[in-house]
Amino acid sequence: MAEPTDAKTSEKVRLINYIFPIAILVLLVGGYLFFTNQSTTGQAIANDLPPTGSVYYFYSDTCPHCIAQKPIVERLTNESYNIVWKNTAYHSDEAVKLGVMAIPTFVASNGDKKEGEVSYDALKAWLDQHGAKTI
Repeated sequence: MAEPTDAKTSEKVRLINYIFPIAILVLLVGGYLFFTNQSTTGQAIANDLPPTGSVYYFYSDTCPHCIAQKPIVERLTNESYNIVWKNTAYHSDEAVKLGVMAIPTFVASNGDKKEGEVSYDALKAWLDQHGAKTI
């Protein structure tokens, strides 16, 4: 036998009164966690940047652009530029944290990036601009 309409309606009202506060609580906690995570992520990125006076160089041994860039980076390293080599095969977590979307990519201590193949003169000027010369 079917329940009276009033019983069904009162059951729905009780259910809404029970679920609504829980849904609000979930939204509040979720929003808090989202915004807290955003600020924590910003701090993590700042901690992952290279030290002042050095630059990270993200590359891959199989990337043709990285292979072409290698002699230029080696030359600048030999000229006392502080370039820290980061092979993405071993440092992919750092690359992701720093927002490296392509390789080769250079990341300075202030978060500036230089992506793609770069000529010797352009890279040297960029490194000078970011204080990566050790002597």
